[in-house]
Amino acid sequence: MHSFIKVPVVSTFFGYCNLKAGSYVISVLSVVASILDICCRIKILYEFDMNKGDDKKLQEQQWIVNVVLLLLFVVQLIIALLLIYGIRTEKKKYVMTWVGVQVAFMPLNVLDLMTILKIFMHLDMPMFVILLGELAFVVFGLYCIIVVRSYAIKGFNYEIAGTTIA
Repeated sequence: MHSFIKVPVVSTFFGYCNLKAGSYVISVLSVVASILDICCRIKILYEFDMNKGDDKKLQEQQWIVNVVLLLLFVVQLIIALLLIYGIRTEKKKYVMTWVGVQVAFMPLNVLDLMTILKIFMHLDMPMFVILLGELAFVVFGLYCIIVVRSYAIKGFNYEIAGTTIA
């Protein structure tokens, strides 16, 4: 089966380090981001007041959305830990699992960013700065997916004394 969209493959992470090191950096950033997201959702759920406001149905829906997001962030944490394991043990299936989950979660991440945008709209910041920040976050996320996918595709090669061993 042929893909209509050719996904790029890179050979370095930001031009400075190899794909394995770049994938490690991405995996650590993924773990840290997941832990921060989990902590934020727990705080939101802890402080959530079902008795505040008039629209109980809307509050219930907001609570359910936050619980679902919490569960998704736990899944992302587990997948990020599997990415670290996959890189260390050179198991392609764990590395590609991270890629697949990130691609599947990308629309959810964009929606989560939109909720953050609503929070920032109340601050005294120009809208284009907020949108530019969101766009940079999405582009960086796509770049991370491309780097980790490139690492998995290139096949965990070693270079010893100028000779590549697969």
